[in-house]
Amino acid sequence: MLNAKSVAYAKDGTAGMHFNGVLQRLGISKEMEPKLRHTLAADPANGVVPLLRRGEAEIGVASIATLFASGVDFAGPLPAELQAYIHFAAAVGAAAKEPQAGAALIKFIGAPAAAAAYKAKGMEPAPQR
Repeated sequence: MLNAKSVAYAKDGTAGMHFNGVLQRLGISKEMEPKLRHTLAADPANGVVPLLRRGEAEIGVASIATLFASGVDFAGPLPAELQAYIHFAAAVGAAAKEPQAGAALIKFIGAPAAAAAYKAKGMEPAPQR
């Protein structure tokens, strides 16, 4: 990272806030500051991936699913000891018009068979209970 000429990340997003913490934890935030290209999570036209595609950043740091885009080579996740995990939950609302369909979707996206789709996009499926 210290050898990179430029590193893009969304300063205001969850991944960006975590990345700032990683730089501090590693003790390299001061050395990295001149190399950082700050983007805004709410500005997709100038986000991490577009900056990488346009050659305006050498490295991009974002959530893994964001970096699985054409024109960008995914280098890999941060080491486990520096990683932050986002856990999603799903529920069917009490007033849902088709609660069975909602329950079926939740069952489908949580099934072991869906794990391959998650892994293909760089994500880790939730452990099965």
